[in-house]
Amino acid sequence: MKIFYFTLLACLLVSCAPKYTVTHLKKPVPKVYDIKPIKIVDVSDLDLDIKRNTLLQNSLDYLAPLSIQEPEIRNKKIEETFDLDIIYFDYDSYDIKQEEIAVVKKNATWLKMNTKVKILIEGHTDQLGSNEYNLSLSQHRASSVRAYLAYLGVDPRRIATISYGEEKLAVKAYNKQAYAKNRRAKFLLLKDKPE
Repeated sequence: MKIFYFTLLACLLVSCAPKYTVTHLKKPVPKVYDIKPIKIVDVSDLDLDIKRNTLLQNSLDYLAPLSIQEPEIRNKKIEETFDLDIIYFDYDSYDIKQEEIAVVKKNATWLKMNTKVKILIEGHTDQLGSNEYNLSLSQHRASSVRAYLAYLGVDPRRIATISYGEEKLAVKAYNKQAYAKNRRAKFLLLKDKPE
């Protein structure tokens, strides 16, 4: 008998509860230039596991501008440039360091003044870590610089990215100074090849 009353009470409670309907299931589609700023995260004092978790949790914020089409780099001539400075990164990180923000802003100013220029951002890492991890990390580095340039007003359709991981080391040595020089995003010019 107790089971009957309990079941009846449960049915009454469920049937009398307010009904909520979902009217909007999809998120609004962001506009092409609706790009969030890059988070500057200081994780230098955290241990490696916490650092990796922080980076993974924040990675979606960096991926917003990646849906914007990059320029085609096939059949393009790639040239060195001395007008755009290299961006350096901390170990195991693709967050733009506080001291590198001024460099990115300087590069953005140059790109806004030279509106016809298309660039390629190469992402690089040091020799530490597996090849697969380093390729992924270097792509995230190039993409985070691209995203921040887009946030600063540079058309992201002018910026292509490529990841090299540890394939193209700036300094071929095994010490902290060499590792620091290899963790970088480098800028190159994309030009049409002459016919």
